[in-house]
Amino acid sequence: MMSFNTFGQRKLNILLLTLIFISISFSCKKDEQIKIDEKPVEQLLVPVVTSILPLAGPAGTDVTLTGLNFSTTLTDNKVTFNGADAVVKTATATTLVVTAPAAGSSGAVLVKVKNNAAINTLTFTYGVFPLAISLSPATVKAGDKLTITGTNFSNVVAENDVSFNTGGIAGVRAVILSATTTQLVVEVPAAAVTGNVLVTSKGFTSVKVLTVEVTPTAATGNISLFLPQNSNGVEKFVVDARGNFYASFNTGTFTVSDASGTVKKTFTKADFNNHSGGLVALGLDGKGNAYAAWNRNSGSKSWTTFYRIKSDFSSEIIGTEIAPSLGSITPNRNFVVDSKNDIYYTDTYSIFKIENSTIDLTKRYLDGRAHPATPLFVDLTIDENDNLYVLTRQNTTGNQNIQTIVKYDAAKAATKLFSVATTTLDQANVNTVPESTVGEFKAFFHTPEGSFYVGDYDGNRIRKITGDNKTEVVAGSGEYGRAFNGYVLTGEKLATPLPRPFNLGYDPVNKVVYSEPNAYDKGRFVQAFKL
Repeated sequence: MMSFNTFGQRKLNILLLTLIFISISFSCKKDEQIKIDEKPVEQLLVPVVTSILPLAGPAGTDVTLTGLNFSTTLTDNKVTFNGADAVVKTATATTLVVTAPAAGSSGAVLVKVKNNAAINTLTFTYGVFPLAISLSPATVKAGDKLTITGTNFSNVVAENDVSFNTGGIAGVRAVILSATTTQLVVEVPAAAVTGNVLVTSKGFTSVKVLTVEVTPTAATGNISLFLPQNSNGVEKFVVDARGNFYASFNTGTFTVSDASGTVKKTFTKADFNNHSGGLVALGLDGKGNAYAAWNRNSGSKSWTTFYRIKSDFSSEIIGTEIAPSLGSITPNRNFVVDSKNDIYYTDTYSIFKIENSTIDLTKRYLDGRAHPATPLFVDLTIDENDNLYVLTRQNTTGNQNIQTIVKYDAAKAATKLFSVATTTLDQANVNTVPESTVGEFKAFFHTPEGSFYVGDYDGNRIRKITGDNKTEVVAGSGEYGRAFNGYVLTGEKLATPLPRPFNLGYDPVNKVVYSEPNAYDKGRFVQAFKL
């Protein structure tokens, strides 16, 4: 039989062995944990991209990324161009040089270092920079052709842009006459001065800026805005032989001003027999006296009375009130009056004659309804010998026209004076028109000395006709408008926009030309300049 001491000793031994095992196990786990805690931890720093150069270029361009926390091990860095992987050529902690991949496209450039993305992205644009190498000739004047030689131009004219330094921030755009991948031919704009010539193709500007010397043209006077007092938008006007400016405005006002713009008189219905209608047209006779046509409305018809405005600005009726046999009198332009008080006007298609205060609108003095077999009648003037001068337009093919000034004597015998080939341009076109492009004429006048001037409506200029297909620009840069600080419509007359000349007037006393655009989106106004 086992004694208590033996049994107790065994239990004590087992307890001691258990404690020893637990102690050893605990010690091993503790030592192991300490070893794990003591292992060094690698700190991954977030990369930052501060710049990218160049900002644009074709595939294959070496692009330098500058920043912080890049890896010096090439394979630790990953760069993508809009999702396409780039080859990393060199790497330091602050600079990566990579090659723009062929599969890339314009967009974000993303940098990862050991799969840790940069906190920011920059952009790179795929494209080819043009390079302007030389200009010929080195010295030019306004209107000259300038040839720019280089590389990577577009052979599509509209994809290139050339601007000349005008001393302002914006410069002035040149008309590009022709384009190949290595050569651009441009017309030197009237507002150009000596300075930089900037070339842009497909939105990329040449990294090389060239300079050209521009020889100033002789001073030719200035275009100014003629703004009669209390004026709003001018709708129609005439200038009489004494230099008085008669104008109707979109407010319904009808005034006469002197050459300085001072209003001499504001006309009312009382000046026109208190007729309930209103002013419908203005006109001149061969001696330069001003006239007004005033309507009296009744139902669907209008009865028209013509008034001569005398030197004291009072009015007198010429003839009697005219009751048209069909419809209404609708002059499209200013009318003219001969020495017998017969009146001529055009509705663009035909010329009508009001004779002895009667008119039959079914008949035409000159009929253009068969156009293009017959010409359209655009504008007309008259001289003191009752010779009628008519500006015509006959379409030939497409947008090409022949425009002629024809003289009709009192017996209606016609004499062609001048013919000029013109081009009708898209009315949405607001680009500068080269001087060599003669746009469609929509107005003209002649001086007492016998010179003829036309409003080159589509070309944004006024030209003097010097012979068949021969014209000389006397005003207008060809620009539709130019914005620096507001729209520029005043300045040296060959270097200033003169948009859409539709109504023209001439002051023979001061030798001043007045021009008004038609449907110009910057408002209604009259520009004036001396010949």
